[in-house]
Amino acid sequence: MLRRFLYSRAGKISLLPAVLLSVELLDEIVSGFPVIALPLIRTQFGLSYSQVALIFSVGALSAMLLDPIISIVSDRGSKRWWVAGGLLGLALSDFARGSAPNFAWLLLAFACGTPAGSTAVGLAQASLIDLAPGESTRSMTRWTVLGGVGDLLSPMVVAALVGIGLGWPALCWLAGTIWLLAALVVASQRFPDTRDETGSAEVVPYRDLLKGMREALRDTQLLRWGVVALVTSMLDEVFVGFVALYLHDVLHVNPALIALIMTVPMIGGLLSLLLLGRLLRRYPARAILFWLALIALVGVILLLSGRTLWLAIVALFIISVGAACWYPLAKGAM
Repeated sequence: MLRRFLYSRAGKISLLPAVLLSVELLDEIVSGFPVIALPLIRTQFGLSYSQVALIFSVGALSAMLLDPIISIVSDRGSKRWWVAGGLLGLALSDFARGSAPNFAWLLLAFACGTPAGSTAVGLAQASLIDLAPGESTRSMTRWTVLGGVGDLLSPMVVAALVGIGLGWPALCWLAGTIWLLAALVVASQRFPDTRDETGSAEVVPYRDLLKGMREALRDTQLLRWGVVALVTSMLDEVFVGFVALYLHDVLHVNPALIALIMTVPMIGGLLSLLLLGRLLRRYPARAILFWLALIALVGVILLLSGRTLWLAIVALFIISVGAACWYPLAKGAM
């Protein structure tokens, strides 16, 4: 199966599947840098909690505005240059973050980096599915597992760099270099073309697009699962970032140890994802989501009810076990 997955239609070995999967792995590693190292950012720029929230909010807002436009335009040909361009945008954004002299410059860098990242990662995922449409489930399983591995590696990398005395700028320059190299590798690959046999892209009339949007807005089940998919972000990277600040400000844990502690919930999330496939063969997705939500709720209550480090670590593990599968369950139901 893997051999067939790595071969192109012409019978030659293709590195494109591995390259596309590596985009997700690298994204989960690098995107964890500003989250886990948030105490370093706050100390360097003297940020308030409101400014920290604004950093994440402005990036999410810019991505929300630009993603639909990019998604429609990029679907009319090869996605190679869109993915490579998104990776290049990530590199430039990280270089800007590392050299930011003040909060305004840092905010602008985050605002530009988030849509670039969503473009690169989202279209890399779409291209991976285009390579083998009949094996989309297997492809997404590999994608999800590699993302979990990246989540686990990210705090280890931060802990190692902080442990040798490097700070936020070094993390940014490392991230920018990684994305620059990734962009060069992606640009050298041959992507599947979505154009038809005549060589022209299939253009969907805007009237049909509007009709599809109206039908989607009337689909209550789709809207319900869409809200669930949105709620999953509440216990994702932004939550982890504020947990890092909680460990630093309330429990007085140093940044290097915070990074190591963050490997515990990442392990919990990875284990949960690995068990999800077996659970889906025995129980419906809605029932699994209900019990996972209860598990996450127990973890949050534990986190808020104590002021000891060991209790916080246990609570984070429980939260991650409960919340890691929310997004794939919601997306699968949509």
